[in-house]
Amino acid sequence: MLIVPFRFNASEFSLMVILEPENLRRMGQNDPAVISLAKLPPEYKDMSLGDIILTAPSVEDIAEARRMFGADQLGQALRYLTRGYRVEAGDHDLPYRAAVSKGR
Repeated sequence: MLIVPFRFNASEFSLMVILEPENLRRMGQNDPAVISLAKLPPEYKDMSLGDIILTAPSVEDIAEARRMFGADQLGQALRYLTRGYRVEAGDHDLPYRAAVSKGR
């Protein structure tokens, strides 16, 4: 699993989570993937987390993204990994709700 934080603006960052085939296999066996925000680089400590973007690209796409990351092409890699992005009604247009009500 690759965790890629990136600055959205001066006070907010987003997090791209790149799930690899092994992560998906383990998750399919009820072994959850865990992201600890405390492990992020220090420059994100005082920033607010905006969006979390989950991706599950092919092995080939992950290899290409790793090449771009290694060449310091963060923006290009993020665009590459989200090139199929589309917003459809119901994706995230309503407020999120807790799965369990407090006190129940």
